[in-house]
Amino acid sequence: MESLADDAVNGELSGGALSELVTLTRAASAATTGLSWGYPLLAMADRVDTVREIDETKLERWLEELVDDKSFGLVDVGMAGGPSIARAEVQRGYIDPHVLPPRILRWNGARSPEWTAEVDTKALTHRIVLSVELDAAVDPQCDEASRILGFAADRTGKLIATIPMMVRGHMLVGSLPINETSFNTTVFGLFDADTPPMNLRLGPLAEPLISVDRHMLDAWMLSRTAHAVVAAVNVVADEDVLAFAQSAADGFVRDSAEAAGRALTALNALKPAADASDTPLAILVANRVAAIEAFVDRLESRLDQPAGAQPLLSELLPPPLSGSE
Repeated sequence: MESLADDAVNGELSGGALSELVTLTRAASAATTGLSWGYPLLAMADRVDTVREIDETKLERWLEELVDDKSFGLVDVGMAGGPSIARAEVQRGYIDPHVLPPRILRWNGARSPEWTAEVDTKALTHRIVLSVELDAAVDPQCDEASRILGFAADRTGKLIATIPMMVRGHMLVGSLPINETSFNTTVFGLFDADTPPMNLRLGPLAEPLISVDRHMLDAWMLSRTAHAVVAAVNVVADEDVLAFAQSAADGFVRDSAEAAGRALTALNALKPAADASDTPLAILVANRVAAIEAFVDRLESRLDQPAGAQPLLSELLPPPLSGSE
């Protein structure tokens, strides 16, 4: 918090972030009145109360970089295996967010694959090397990274092997005892050690179900960003800055609705199989369709965020500006 107060004093926070920080420091100082460690919070609240917000040139640069940063998921590389790879001994695939902790692995959008499986031809007995990149902000030695496991399964959904993923630089790497002849008929993936293997989504229906969750993660992130862009700009800002922020927010809303639409497409494609298989799956698909349609309706109606769903302070903080120290 002290670092944020310094940023505020130096004029590095947007209007929305500054307002949130003022509220937070006031509440914290009031809650610790009379306590010895409350006095630094009181001094911090006094400092933040008197500062100015980020200048409009920096704010506009932040908005531009935010648009670039949050638009990563909009490049279509296909959900059927990612970018084409010439070598037959390499697979690329998608993590299932249902069985992994959030914000640990690098995420470039729903349609960009994360892990790579490759035949290790240098080993005495051929094995499959599974690798995935950690998020740039994650400490490779953190507990969450140490709990990630890799798995291999056949096309029917039968689990073949699981292995611990080991840190190598900023990657997690594991070696699976799968021979080269089985490589193209084997499905790979990652999961958290706290997830029971029976909860892994495997088999012919796994890919569309995972695709739905991935697209809805994009939709949610984009909708949150739309609200954050508007909240970050003070209502008395320059007219051009306000217009730019509103235009960016409108774009994020459109992109969010499109991501949700892709999730609906995947669900609707599942309906025949769900109706023909078992009642629980059919109910799941119907409920998910209804929930996503309600999300899109609210998104497109531009209703105010419900209480408690306003942008968080962390969502209003600009990343380091390009070229800044």
